[in-house]
Parts: sequence; C-alpha cells; structure tokens
Amino acid sequence: MRRYKQLALLSCIVSLLAGATRLEPPSANAAETASIPASQADLNSPPLPYNAVVAHAPHAAQPPTYEPEPPGVEEYLEAAEEISLLGMNLRIEARQGIQGLLIVDIAPQGPAASAGLHPFQQRAKDLINGASMLAAMAFPPAVIIGPIVGAIPTGETYDLVIGVDGYRVSNFIDLYARMRGVRPGEIVYLNVLRNGRRAQVPVRVTAPLPPMQSWVR
Repeated sequence: MRRYKQLALLSCIVSLLAGATRLEPPSANAAETASIPASQADLNSPPLPYNAVVAHAPHAAQPPTYEPEPPGVEEYLEAAEEISLLGMNLRIEARQGIQGLLIVDIAPQGPAASAGLHPFQQRAKDLINGASMLAAMAFPPAVIIGPIVGAIPTGETYDLVIGVDGYRVSNFIDLYARMRGVRPGEIVYLNVLRNGRRAQVPVRVTAPLPPMQSWVR
C-alpha cells in the first residue's frame, strides 16, 4: 500500500516537472517593449503624414484664406496713375535708380501719418521756380533760368515705398499682392527709401482695407 502511494506521488512530481518545461519564457521583444517609456515609444512611432488631422489639437492655427481676386485686377492697377491706401496717396516713381511708390500726400491722423511717414516735398525748388518766373516777366531773357533750376535737386524730401514686410514692391500690383491679406490690428513694415537712405517704418492697420477698386484716385 505504501509502495503504491510512493509511486503515485512520484508520478505527480514527474507530471509537474514536464508541465514546467513546456512553459515558454517571455520573448526578448516583449520585455523590451514593456520597458520602453511612453515618451520614448512615441519617438519610435512612425511619423504622421503631412496631411494627417491631429485630434488632440483642435486649436491648431489654420492657414489664412483669401478672397478670390476680382477679374481684371492687374489691368485695372496697371492703368492707374495714383492710388490711396492707409491714409497716403502713392504714385510710381524712381529715385536713385530704384523704382517704388512715392508718397505724394498723407491724410492727417491716418495710419501713415501716425507712423511718421512723409509726403514728397520740394518747397525750395518751388520757391526758386516762382522767383524765376517773376524774373522772366520783368526781364524776358531770364526765362532761360527756369530749365536750369528744374535740373538742380534742391531741398527735395520724400519717402519712397520699396517693400512690404521685406518683400520687394515696385508697382501697384506688388503692393496689392502684399496687402490683400492684411487684417485690422496687424502691423505691416514698410521698407522705404527716405531721402536716399533706407528705413523700415511699422504701420498699424486700424480698419479693414477698402475694396481694390476704391484704391485708384
């Protein structure tokens, strides 16, 4: 009887040992995956495609949208001799071999005036021209003085807009391309040639820009 019990106990021990040998140890990959922190696991994940939608960032900035351009906008601006924008009148001219938009007039208390921009002035030359005309009336041969005086650069002051936010501007179409997306409250940086020297002038946009058709003077 005792021998039978010993044999039964021995059989149970052999069965337990056989079952233990059939258990497979955990794979090395599983152990490594379990030990990787969440932050490192995110870094090892494949990158999202460029057009993937990030669900956890609903506040992500959206690209600006623009209104479609009116038909014939380029032809309309090319035919214009002068436009008005941000409280200043502009016309295409060149100074020192650089073409840009010359400020010929500025509205009081407008954005351009608040920014300290200056209109084109040549008071000294105007006074000299007036004096030469009076001299010609009193002494006709003095009429030859007029053309000579006109060629002399005396007392000319000006601001010539040659860029917006660092982008080159040489005509009305360039200006329209750079200004059409500006919103009230934003600041645009005008690159100007001021009396022969380059400067950058910040101008705050205080109101929505008018339709392009109303720019032309």
